[in-house]
Amino acid sequence: MVWSIAVFAAFQLGLAFAIEYRLPELRDPNYAIKADRLQRRWTEVRRNAEHAKLVVILGSSRTAFGVKADELEEPLSRDLGGPVVAYNMGVFAAGPVTELVHLKRLIADGIRPDLLLIEVLPPLLAGQHAVPSESNWLPAEKLSFRELALLERHGFPAGDLRNAWLEAWPVPWYSHRFAIISRIMPAAIPWNVRQDWSHGTDDWGWARSLHDHLTPEGRSRLIERTHREYAHYLENFRLGGPTADALREILDVCRHERIPAALLLMPEGTHFRSWYPPAAWREITRYLDELSSKYHTPIINAREWIADEEFSDSHHLLVSGAIQFTRRLGHDGVLPLLKKAHRKPPLVATVKFCE
Repeated sequence: MVWSIAVFAAFQLGLAFAIEYRLPELRDPNYAIKADRLQRRWTEVRRNAEHAKLVVILGSSRTAFGVKADELEEPLSRDLGGPVVAYNMGVFAAGPVTELVHLKRLIADGIRPDLLLIEVLPPLLAGQHAVPSESNWLPAEKLSFRELALLERHGFPAGDLRNAWLEAWPVPWYSHRFAIISRIMPAAIPWNVRQDWSHGTDDWGWARSLHDHLTPEGRSRLIERTHREYAHYLENFRLGGPTADALREILDVCRHERIPAALLLMPEGTHFRSWYPPAAWREITRYLDELSSKYHTPIINAREWIADEEFSDSHHLLVSGAIQFTRRLGHDGVLPLLKKAHRKPPLVATVKFCE
C-alpha cells in the first residue's frame, strides 16, 4: 500500500513539474502549439538571415480565422528587401487579458517582434461586467503559478482562481487529462473537450474557416447566434474595467520592452457594426484615440474593409475574405509601419486611425 501511494505521488508530482517547466503544451496546448511553431520558424529564418523581420499578431478567433499570414511574408520580404516572418497567434475566445498573458509568455521565451499587431475586440472593452468573459476559457490549470497574480489583478476571481490552481496542480494526470488524451489519442474523446485545434492551423498559425459554403439561411442562423453572444456586452455598454486595463498594460509592456506595436480593429460586417449603440462606439473611439496618443501606437481600423458575403457570421472571415483582408493589411498597414520602425526614432503614429 505504501509503495503504491509513493508511486502514485511520484507520477503526479513528476508530471506537475514537467508541465510547469518542460511540457507547456500539456498546460495550455492551443497556445503552446502555436508558440512552438513560431519559435521554430523564426529560429530557422534567423539562422540564415540575421536581419530578418518578425511580425506577430495577437488576437481572438477573429484573428485566427482572418489573418492568413503567409500572404504577408512574400510581398513584405520583396518590398523590404529582406526576409520577413509573419505569424498568427490568434487563439479562440481570447481578449485583452489573454493577449497580455500570451505577450508575456512570448517575451519570456525570447520572442521579440519587430512589429506586434494587437487585435482589439471592441465589445470586450465593456466595463459593466466585473469578471472578464475570458475567465470561462482560461481556467486555472492552463496557467503557471506566476500568472495567477496577473489574472487576479485583471478581474479574475482571486480566491476561486488560486484555489482551483492548488486543487489542479497536485493531480495533473486528472486536471490535464483532456490535453494528454488530445495529444496521444484525440479520437478517443468528444470534439468539444479536445484541446488540439491548433494542430489544424497552417505553418503560419492560420485556422481555416469552418464554414466554407453557406446558404443564406445558414448565414442568418450564424449571425443570430453571434448577436446573442455579444448582446450583453453592447446593451448598456460602459467602457472600462479589467479588460480595458489589460489593453493598457499590453501597451505598457510593449513600451518597456521597446516592441513596436499597433492596435488592430478586425473587419466586421454591417450586421455586427449595427449592434453598437452610437454612444458606445464614440466611447470606444475616444478611448483608443487616447491610447494611441499616450503610447504613440498606430491604430489600423479595418472594420469596413471587407464585404458582408466574405463573413460567416458578420465577424469571422471566410477563406476568400481572409486572403483579401490579409493582402490589404500587409500593403496598407504592416508595410508602412515596418518601414517606419526600420527608421529611427521608434515607431510613432502620424495618424490615429488608418482607414
